[in-house]
Order: sequence, then C-alpha cells, then structure tokens
Amino acid sequence: METKPTIETVLERLSAMESRSSARESQIISRLEALETHVSSFGARLDTLEAQMTEGFQKVNDGLEMMKYKLEIMTQDIMDVRASMRKLDRRIPGGLEPSVA
Repeated sequence: METKPTIETVLERLSAMESRSSARESQIISRLEALETHVSSFGARLDTLEAQMTEGFQKVNDGLEMMKYKLEIMTQDIMDVRASMRKLDRRIPGGLEPSVA
C-alpha cells in the first residue's frame, strides 16, 4: 500500500487552505485599516464639535451672567425709584397714589 499520493493530497489541500487563509487575512487587514482611518477621522470631527459646543456654552454663560448683572442693576434702580416715591408720598398730603372711585 502506497501512502505517498495520500500525503501529497493532504499537503496540497493544506497549501490551498493556507493560500485561502492568507487571502482572507489580507482582506481583513485592509478592512481594519480602512475602519481605523474612518474612526480616526470621526474622532477628529468629534473633537472639533466638542470644542465648538464648549465655546458656544461659554458664550451663553457669559450672556446669562451679563443679564444677571443688568437685572440686579434694574432691580436696584426700581427699588430706588420706589423709595423716592414713598418719600415724596409722605411729603405730599394727598399722596401720589391715584384714588379709586
């Protein structure tokens, strides 16, 4: 019984499997490299978006802070006017308040 042809057949099949495996490995590596490029690009875009959002939120916070200061000033001005009106109201016998008939 001769085993040489069987061994050669097995070796040929192993070689064919190795060739297919190498080709598949090359495809997988190229896909992974393409995916890595896309992920890297996506990461850069996210970094840019994050920076823009941070800048936008800072502008909103600055604007709100300015509005807070203006409201504080306006509130103080209104309080000063009301205090002046009370002082005047005390000085005028009939008062400044309109009477409701």
